[in-house]
Amino acid sequence: MDGILKLAEIINILEINFPLELQEKWDNSGLIIGDKNDEINKVQISLDITERVINNAISKGCNLIISHHPTIFGGIKKINDSDVLGKKILKLMRNKINVYSLHTNLDSAKDGLNLYLAKKLGGENIKVISENIENLCKIDFTISIDEKEKLEEVLFKNSFNFITKNIDEKKFSIEIIELKRDLYKCLNIVKNSIKEIEYSIYSLENKEKLGTGLGRIYNLPKEVVLDEYVDFVKEKLDINHVKLVRANEKNIKKVALVNGSGAEFWEKAERLGADLFITGDVKYHTALDSFEKGMNILDIGHYEAEHFFNEIISEKLKTKCEIIVFNEKNVFEMR
Repeated sequence: MDGILKLAEIINILEINFPLELQEKWDNSGLIIGDKNDEINKVQISLDITERVINNAISKGCNLIISHHPTIFGGIKKINDSDVLGKKILKLMRNKINVYSLHTNLDSAKDGLNLYLAKKLGGENIKVISENIENLCKIDFTISIDEKEKLEEVLFKNSFNFITKNIDEKKFSIEIIELKRDLYKCLNIVKNSIKEIEYSIYSLENKEKLGTGLGRIYNLPKEVVLDEYVDFVKEKLDINHVKLVRANEKNIKKVALVNGSGAEFWEKAERLGADLFITGDVKYHTALDSFEKGMNILDIGHYEAEHFFNEIISEKLKTKCEIIVFNEKNVFEMR
């Protein structure tokens, strides 16, 4: 273990693997409460941030909680002790506990929660259900011969591929083609090194699949009876009770899943040829529609599909800092 790290260093490790730009527009992943300059002694990983979770972090001497579900989702106008959220924020701040959340960016990442769950459930040939696609863009820098080497050095140092072309005896064009967001990162790096530089940005027709996005669809090694696969899922995820919409009696070969609350994806899963769709928080009318369409749905519960997210984060940080795992119990009791 490398010892004490600054919060900024931990955030950098997390965001390299689970970029914030992958989060959904409505989400609030990232640093929720904290100071990036704080030195982190011990990290607690928790699915949700409840008062019991905070109290455990205090008792164990943790000054960072990494959660899956963000403490703050919408805008808040007041922070005081008159409501549950205000009390929790005050307690976190009084005890100097930072909070960082990885939510839908963790779900969508290449090596994120959806892929982890698909592998856990025996998936092969795993593909993204709702894949992120982004335009490629081109930037042309026009630069003098005196600054050509400096610009090339900056680009090479930051691993950007480029093509250098002569314009005339005194000027050069340096061309870079990247995804839009990477291109703007490149531009910011260049501007920090060379204050005055001419450039033009063009959007290209080419699009690139990113291998990221919500949900995964996969094949099983062999066809299995529906009940047999449901039992397998329960065993692998350590679940005692599930809700099954049994819409047909066909064997299961292709499975789609979205961790958390992903019931709105069932129709896309059906169009992609899935024999079974796995998610949580399925409402009655969604279940009824899928039943009539002939689509099997397995509702494994929201908590049950996500509580082991700590296994992914622990793997990324285990050699960097001291980690403990503490989850609130599932608020739903099966009787």
